[in-house]
Amino acid sequence: MLTIPSPDLAAWTGHPQHAEVPFRFHGGRVTVRNPDEAVLAKMIDLAGALDARVQGDDGEFYPPTPPA
Repeated sequence: MLTIPSPDLAAWTGHPQHAEVPFRFHGGRVTVRNPDEAVLAKMIDLAGALDARVQGDDGEFYPPTPPA
């Protein structure tokens, strides 16, 4: 479940350990601070639904692209 408290913020309320996890939208990107494994999995699911990619702070993509 995602709730939308403002136009640039959504809160995931289905995390197994946290009441809410904020997902911020800015400049065509959705960002989450310090995502754990559950948040990363949710981000990958959302990216798939939006035909988007999940990229980390160091430029890495999730799920990792297999070596060529």
